[in-house]
Amino acid sequence: MDLAVAVVDRDARLVPLSVHGLLWLQTHFDASEWESVCSGRARLHTEGLSSLCRDARNAGLQVTQASA
Repeated sequence: MDLAVAVVDRDARLVPLSVHGLLWLQTHFDASEWESVCSGRARLHTEGLSSLCRDARNAGLQVTQASA
């Protein structure tokens, strides 16, 4: 697995599980957000989550739904 997605209410948390997941996240988030994204603490609105996950899968990453 490369990325885990944990959904809590209207927020989602992306957790990188591999170097590939980290590199992919780096290309999709601003440098100012990198510390929280890298550590799995970034919270996202679930509105664009399916699109983000689809993009990750299209890039060849394995994405899993994690329990929150």
